[in-house]
Amino acid sequence: MTSRFVTPLLTRFLLIPLVAFTLAAPTLTVGQSSASQKAPTLDELKERFKDRFLVLMKLKDTGVVGETLNGMVEALRKQDLDETVPKVKKPDGSDQKERPTLKEFLKQENQDRKLLYKLFAKKLKRSPDEIARQNALRNLKKAKPNHYFKLKNGKWVKKKALEGDLDW
Repeated sequence: MTSRFVTPLLTRFLLIPLVAFTLAAPTLTVGQSSASQKAPTLDELKERFKDRFLVLMKLKDTGVVGETLNGMVEALRKQDLDETVPKVKKPDGSDQKERPTLKEFLKQENQDRKLLYKLFAKKLKRSPDEIARQNALRNLKKAKPNHYFKLKNGKWVKKKALEGDLDW
């Protein structure tokens, strides 16, 4: 994927929604998980999402992971969880710093998504579950036709199979 394609993808899927929320609540943070550990700010979360974005898109494009109804990302096959995530070039041409296992990558992504949903929920006076569901629907609408989504019954299907049926 070349940088002329990466920048529009980053803008479309990640930066526009996060920047809009940042402008609405620039100093908002999530409640601390422990006394010694400071909760990440929205800007820190945004950077972490940005760092993982290209790997996440490659995993989606290759059918390794998909989106769930609750706004999380899961592996389509459990046997892939111990594999190292693919190596991708950053827009500046450099390699990514670390290559965790898929299991660790998904854990980091989903933990940050949960924190983000809590931030949005607090700001919008809604539940994190509502925010997660809204994000899942947004991800479905913006996904490529070959990206996978998990139905309520646990079955994985490609977006193109869901055309016109958003009750997934």
